[in-house]
Amino acid sequence: MGTGSKRPANYVPKRRTSFRLPLWLWLVPLAVVAGIGLIYAASANTQASGTITPERTSYDFGDIKYSGGLVTTKFALQVKGAVVVKSLSTT
Repeated sequence: MGTGSKRPANYVPKRRTSFRLPLWLWLVPLAVVAGIGLIYAASANTQASGTITPERTSYDFGDIKYSGGLVTTKFALQVKGAVVVKSLSTT
């Protein structure tokens, strides 16, 4: 052979085997993802039977100049029972 190889003529290269991870390295991430999915599914279906009521529903700001600036007030809310607030707004 003119290639300078010292391998015998009947040499068959060994087939490379794929690297395998231990089973626990597959199960731990899978369990974490499944746990997160279960937590999300349980929290998405939460039903709340409580109520939110304001102590008052209106406020008289008096005479206000419309030249700019913010006018604010605070309304105290009474929360009874379990409540899930997705949005809160006033008009």
